[in-house]
Amino acid sequence: MSTVMGKDSFLKIDQWGRMLSIRKLFRVKRFKNSRYRHTVVSDSSLQWRLKDFPTDTLRSINYSGVRMGIELGLVYKTAIVDGSGLWGKAYSSLGFTTKWSSIFLVDFEPIKKRGKELESSERLIRRAHEMFPGLVIEYLLTDALYFNNRFFALVEDGIVGHLVIKYTPDDMESAGRFRKIFEYFQELVFIYQKEKKTPNERSLLSQMGFSQRRGKDNARGVSYTIYFARNNSYDNRFKIALIEEQEEGKPPSRFFVITTDKEMEPEQMRIGGHRRWCIENNGFKDLNRHIQSKRYWTHDQKVRLNLLLIQILAFSLINLFYKMKKYYFHKIYKTKKITLCFVVEILFSDPYLRSDWLDR
Repeated sequence: MSTVMGKDSFLKIDQWGRMLSIRKLFRVKRFKNSRYRHTVVSDSSLQWRLKDFPTDTLRSINYSGVRMGIELGLVYKTAIVDGSGLWGKAYSSLGFTTKWSSIFLVDFEPIKKRGKELESSERLIRRAHEMFPGLVIEYLLTDALYFNNRFFALVEDGIVGHLVIKYTPDDMESAGRFRKIFEYFQELVFIYQKEKKTPNERSLLSQMGFSQRRGKDNARGVSYTIYFARNNSYDNRFKIALIEEQEEGKPPSRFFVITTDKEMEPEQMRIGGHRRWCIENNGFKDLNRHIQSKRYWTHDQKVRLNLLLIQILAFSLINLFYKMKKYYFHKIYKTKKITLCFVVEILFSDPYLRSDWLDR
């Protein structure tokens, strides 16, 4: 919680917690040390305690937060899995999208190197199914690293409803045996764009259910063209679309989207491809901006993981609280950095908010 609260160490957060106003907020009349002085448990002692704390207990608490969010309609059963560098180490991470297109981070899995990321990320999904009995992830949004048979097995096992995978041209080298599928699809795009087509080419396009759609995303100021095929002669487990986007003043961009949901419309495939970046833009970047997750706190892997699990729960819950009261916050406060200090300030400033939060 310490970094979420905007402090640099456990020492500072303990000092902060002894302030009279904070004691009043949490309805604590006195601490064990009743004198108003900075007597604390050291950082090393707290890390020692965290080392002995069961990690699965923390994970269970985090999934309880997800369960609460789903029951309240604030968190969706759409999950995103991705890898990131935190505290100088690599982690696979899992988060669930919210109704505000933000992310509720819930679990991490340390990985030693890129080659093990796929296996580790798969464990995250299977563990989510164990920690949250009855949970079926409706859509799992991923990138090219997860376009493999192990992730298709998650769908076959009923743990995930559908996969939505975004592929950029830079990922083509890692496509492996699936590379021919993308090359063949680009050939279909070339044929479709030809002014004069042979009877065989027209028959092929018809057989594949190949077509295109054009539109404009006014919110992002982007014009787009979607090439898609209703059928897939290579592998009937998924359908594929190629999205080309043009933003004024910028070079065009293009990316593939693959999904196991054969009923998904092309526009939804495009939105799903963009939403995968939610974990990057509203997750990892915000996490680092608010709690400095790139800082190296400890060399002990278990302490580091336990701290991360505590921090992401606090960060995700505060984010939900902030999103629910966003209009109120922006109307009165200029700051946009979401720390617990900021939340405390909000609670003390408004009697209604204070009583409502404490009751909950």
